[in-house]
Amino acid sequence: MKKFVLISILTFLFNSLFANNLQIVDLKKISSNEVEFTISWNNSWFTQSAPFNYDAVWVFFKLKTQNTGYQSVRVSENKLNIEIVNNPSLAIEQVDDAAGFFVKNVGLNSGNIANTVIRCKINTDLPETNFILKVFGIEMVYVPEGEFLVGDGISQQSFGNNKGEPFKITSENSIKTGTSDVELKENDIYGPTYELPADYPKGFAAFYCMKYEISQKQYADFLNCLPFAAQQNRITVSADLPSGTFALAQADNNFRNGIIILKPGNEQMPAQFACNLDISNEPNSENDGEHIACNFLNWPDVSSYLEWACLRPLTELEFEKAARGANNIPVKGEFAWGTAQIIDANTILNYGKANETITETATELAGIANHGYLGIMGPLRCGFATSATSHRLQAGASYYGVMELSGNLWEQVVGTLPEGIQFKRITGTGTLSSTGNHLQNYWPDWKTAGGACYRGGSWNSGIYAPGEFRDLAISDRFYANLAPELRRNTSGGRGAR
Repeated sequence: MKKFVLISILTFLFNSLFANNLQIVDLKKISSNEVEFTISWNNSWFTQSAPFNYDAVWVFFKLKTQNTGYQSVRVSENKLNIEIVNNPSLAIEQVDDAAGFFVKNVGLNSGNIANTVIRCKINTDLPETNFILKVFGIEMVYVPEGEFLVGDGISQQSFGNNKGEPFKITSENSIKTGTSDVELKENDIYGPTYELPADYPKGFAAFYCMKYEISQKQYADFLNCLPFAAQQNRITVSADLPSGTFALAQADNNFRNGIIILKPGNEQMPAQFACNLDISNEPNSENDGEHIACNFLNWPDVSSYLEWACLRPLTELEFEKAARGANNIPVKGEFAWGTAQIIDANTILNYGKANETITETATELAGIANHGYLGIMGPLRCGFATSATSHRLQAGASYYGVMELSGNLWEQVVGTLPEGIQFKRITGTGTLSSTGNHLQNYWPDWKTAGGACYRGGSWNSGIYAPGEFRDLAISDRFYANLAPELRRNTSGGRGAR
């Protein structure tokens, strides 16, 4: 009797016309080491003028066999073995470690990427039967190489020169810190008081940044690929608790985090996880918050997710580059959309659904963000203010098109304290320790979170005048010395490559 072969498709991000609607479908086994799938997404772009960038999808695979748990699958290093069958507007960008590849827009100025077939050879022979292959896609934004300014001359503990003015990053060379006008300085007590090494990413070199914060579906899918012992460390409760137990939040006040234990696990069988924001219906229903940004993540959670997805953390300097852009003169107290004015997202439409959005609208000077502790008590959908017609202020977007760098959830980045500057531009391998922690020696330690810090503010951040308490300002470093070791209802994250 022929056994059933299951090839599973899981797609990170959204199923919504209001988001970028990333779809990866029809995964097929062509031969023992070749697969094919169809990809599409909405609201893509490619610009040949400022900001000279584009969006892309990071694609990677996980394979489970009869004798192993989920493991990363390397793709072919031969560029002829990964091909786009039917769309000249797209191109494949391969990476040195063959951990996956980028599908990038190289021809469509703006619009939707129609169903596109991609054929790919992998460096693993698939079994004849009894295996599960999963393909994942994460939307990314390309941030090009170039000089830029850090600090805005007024935000708390912001970077600057000895006059308190913005400081220009002109290369990836080491940067001296001190009191001269050519040395980096902070208007605070939070360092650096030493040299930033050449290996520490400063934002001058090009990089890809996740377009959105990690969503609850993304995190649940991550949990579902881990062994039981690793799951135990990536949630707040024990993974052997009954079905319906909230995995990260408290049931009586979940702050819009709906990840639950769908089926309890044990040492022989991992738990299964799902989203169930609305407990009155079945898990993973349309209003169960799968696409809401995932809060209650600490540094070990975020760094482990990035290791597993073959990405890496952002640094503080890259955070400001992704938000402000190249050579743009900082506005004092500015947010990610480039002005110092803001409108709070307070009124939800389509609660918990893939097209969750808000009713508030931006003005000529004020952008939209989820902030303020008297409004929505938790994060909103990733890209909640984005649509096919929204402009930068309405979308709350950065110069390059990265979403929610101001508000929604705190970003966890690598800072410039002594533990942080040891960080190097090394991406995750796709493999975690047996206990579910990252393995990179040059990333901030998962045990202490030393060297990591918070940037960008969250849903409960208050906004005061420029220069005062103003978490969402992209140059504000008030929490640059606070290690993100706790799972907070306001903390999330994203990565880069």
